[in-house]
Amino acid sequence: MKASKKIVSFLLTMILCLSMGMTVFASENLYSEDNADTYIVESENTQVILPRYTANIDFSEIPAGYATHGGNRFHMNQGGTITCRFSSTGKFSLALYNYDTGKFIISNTIHLSSCNSTLTVNAAGNYGIGVYNRDTKAIKVTGSYTL
Repeated sequence: MKASKKIVSFLLTMILCLSMGMTVFASENLYSEDNADTYIVESENTQVILPRYTANIDFSEIPAGYATHGGNRFHMNQGGTITCRFSSTGKFSLALYNYDTGKFIISNTIHLSSCNSTLTVNAAGNYGIGVYNRDTKAIKVTGSYTL
């Protein structure tokens, strides 16, 4: 009994340690957009819930009209939520990269310089968090997201 408690305690400690302060790496792509109304819903974040995972993002020099996503890949069930707290040097929209289809899902909401929003995923799949540059110049986006 004591051995199983120690194993569970160790595993929980490892999960917490590994999930804190992870950095996301970006890749830039001209996006291929799915219908955002079908796959994700964006709303302003109002609740504070203990997340299962938190990661930082630092997307530098995203060209105008391009979408980019990080290297972290995660599975989301239908109805799953992602809370995003991003700051930017220009206009942007939140995006999800769907690893199953190879396409970006771009939110219709345009943020001027920051956001504190929650994305609700309407279709289960493997995703990566990203942003789409809606400005006329290259922008930088930093912040964090939680699952």
